[in-house]
Amino acid sequence: MKHIKLIIAACVIIMGAGIIYSFSYTQYTPVLVERSEFEASIASMPVQELKNPGKIFVRSNLLFVVEKYYGVHVINNMNPANPQKIGFIRILGCTEVTVKNNTMYASSAVDLVVIDISDIQNVREVNRIQNVFPELTSPSGENDWKFSDGQRPENTVIIAWNKK
Repeated sequence: MKHIKLIIAACVIIMGAGIIYSFSYTQYTPVLVERSEFEASIASMPVQELKNPGKIFVRSNLLFVVEKYYGVHVINNMNPANPQKIGFIRILGCTEVTVKNNTMYASSAVDLVVIDISDIQNVREVNRIQNVFPELTSPSGENDWKFSDGQRPENTVIIAWNKK
């Protein structure tokens, strides 16, 4: 009788372990852009809604808020009680930004771009150093081999990842 109780208890524990250790897996697909379109994408844009904000950089009375993978919001913070959005700088694949004087340095997927921001309404790319950074990986932390450089359309860049 003792053996039957032990066997039943072991079965309950083993079956319960599957419930305790179950997990969910989120799949992502890359957003691919032709390299020529990607390199021509730096531009001043109208104010955009914050959808997926990232890091914040402060310079003087301006706040630069990264919109993960798509650019940088520019906010006038002269009156901290009433900050005003004044523009958006489109930088595809952007995750990092820093500013010195009137020059912005930003990640643009695999490239480092240098942007003249002396006129926020008319920014211009000053320099681009290609393939400085590793490719953007999926938010799940996995770099799906199906989308590695040799497995996708030629001359494309991963600028973001979307949930499936």
